[in-house]
Amino acid sequence: MRIVPRVSGAALAAALMLSGCVSAPTAVRPAPKPSAQPVFANEAEALAAATKAYAAYVKVSDSVTADGGKNPRRIARFVSTEQLGRELKGFQYFKDNSLSSVGQSKFDSPRIQVYSGDSKSTFELSIYVCSDPDPRVGRRCGLGEGLR
Repeated sequence: MRIVPRVSGAALAAALMLSGCVSAPTAVRPAPKPSAQPVFANEAEALAAATKAYAAYVKVSDSVTADGGKNPRRIARFVSTEQLGRELKGFQYFKDNSLSSVGQSKFDSPRIQVYSGDSKSTFELSIYVCSDPDPRVGRRCGLGEGLR
């Protein structure tokens, strides 16, 4: 035979109300990770850095072509891995055809095309420049793709 304890309705209601007053266990949340430092303080600083990097790239590129395509890997530190193959192919053309360049390439009017990401791992910066490699060829404006 089973014995069922009798509980009055008032006692049951009081027990249920008290259980509603007990605070539920709080979820443990991990401490927030410190936010990544931005790569640049603002777009003006980013543009100045990109312009400086592009000027260094142009200087080395001019140097490689002036040397007839010799030691082309000098450009590697200025371009992405994807762009390096294209650069080396262009320099190889100079070497294979015994060509060399004279003078210095010039550019102006740098503008930001893409400025995104909040850390070095997600950051992307692309600029437009107007290039004037030779006054006889004419001015070309476009995206400085694949540059670091």
